[in-house]
Parts: sequence; C-alpha cells; structure tokens
Amino acid sequence: MNLVVLIFSIMTIAIHVLVFVGESFLWGEPRIIERVLSKIDAPEGISLSDQAQILEVLFYNQGFYNLFVALGGVGGLILYKYGRTQEGIVLVCYMCLFALGAGVVLASTTTAYLAAVIQGLPPLIALAGLYYSRRQGTCT
Repeated sequence: MNLVVLIFSIMTIAIHVLVFVGESFLWGEPRIIERVLSKIDAPEGISLSDQAQILEVLFYNQGFYNLFVALGGVGGLILYKYGRTQEGIVLVCYMCLFALGAGVVLASTTTAYLAAVIQGLPPLIALAGLYYSRRQGTCT
C-alpha cells in the first residue's frame, strides 16, 4: 500500500469518525443542525428545530453506521500492517467504495455538494492509488 493510499484512507476514516461524533453526540447543537438540515428539502412550515427532533433517532443511527464504516478501514489498515495484506486491502477498498458511493448519493439527493466532495474525494483518491499501485505491481 503506497503513501497516497495510506493518507487518503486515513482521511476517509477521520471524516467518518467526525461525522459519527456530529450525528450521534452533537446532534442537538444548533450549528450542526443548521449545517445538515439546511441542505435537505423539508416540507414548508417545519422549523429546523422540529426537523431535528423528528430526525434525531435516524441521525443517531446513521452516525454509528459511519463509525462502523470507519472501523472497517481501521481493521483493514491493521491487517495490512501485520502481514495480512490482501485482507487488509480488501477492507480498505470496501470502505473507500462505500464512502465514495455514499458521497455520490449525497450529491444526487441533496444540495450538500461540498459535503459530498469531502466525503467522496479522499476515498476516490485512495482507490486510484490502489489501482495505480496494482497496475505497477507494487501492491501486494
């Protein structure tokens, strides 16, 4: 695994852990609610506060989903480090594909384009690095 893959895989993990914290533990914070819900089309007449309360359980769950995706990447990096290279690469690749796919869905269903780029670009770069190192024969 080359340095580009390592750096952008770790970035993908960090982003998902930060999203976990925001969605699962900081959900009641007005700044978090404003950032997230302002990008979602809601029915007229429903305040952000009411939307946040309605969606609280869903975002709590989604936050843990993001944590578990990140932990898959952590597991992949650990496996790779301790000689289980193929298994490690598979887990890192899966995490990156998952995150990239989620970024594409986010961009196609909301106006949170910056968040979609933040979510999707690091795993895309990591996947490109994996592909490149595989083509060069340096990915074991």
